[in-house]
Amino acid sequence: MKKRFLILLLSSVLLLNGCGGGSSSASQKSADLSTQYEYYQKSAENIQKYMEVTSDQADEIFLVLTGCGVSDLINIIYKNKDGSFSTWSKGVEYTVSLENGVVSFVYIGKDQLYPENVPHNDLMDYELIVKDVMNGSGDTVIGQCAYISITAKQLEDMTSAHLREFAESRVNGANYNWVSIMATDGTGICFPGSDISSAIYGNLGKDGSLVDTIGTWVRDNDGNYNYSE
Repeated sequence: MKKRFLILLLSSVLLLNGCGGGSSSASQKSADLSTQYEYYQKSAENIQKYMEVTSDQADEIFLVLTGCGVSDLINIIYKNKDGSFSTWSKGVEYTVSLENGVVSFVYIGKDQLYPENVPHNDLMDYELIVKDVMNGSGDTVIGQCAYISITAKQLEDMTSAHLREFAESRVNGANYNWVSIMATDGTGICFPGSDISSAIYGNLGKDGSLVDTIGTWVRDNDGNYNYSE
């Protein structure tokens, strides 16, 4: 009987130690975060309350958001119709999507910040406008051209990756006389003959045709575009 009592007592002690270990670890993590981020405690409370997650999940969500640029109190959180959460800090809105309490995506506007940084491609927001190409006398259709119209700022912000996506999805195999990206300041990029091996940056006509050349985007063997003048 005494031996059985000792075994039960030992089991109880081990069980209590096991339970206490997890709590201690979580408490230590919370303490570390409080030391590192003065806005952690209230932010984590808001995350846990309004996203309806556990304290551990709230900590992980907090860390993801700090990695996305949050550097102040997360003071406003509300759930959107699509299930994502509008999460505000220092006047900036972060859209957070969760899956079983774990962050799956974070966006600012249309730009993805997490799980990887993927700036939104404005070029893909526009459908091609298709026009007939006429002969010199203007009485015979000799082909077609296509273009999109964007702002000068959007053209300035365009990256090589953006141009590649546009070329592969809108230009490649299109069989137009040319496909152009026309900016409001009269400049733009033209793919002559719908050929994606290169694109010419310069001044464009109203139909997207090239008027004069400023520089050239050349596609390398890996499919990336490099600009030179």
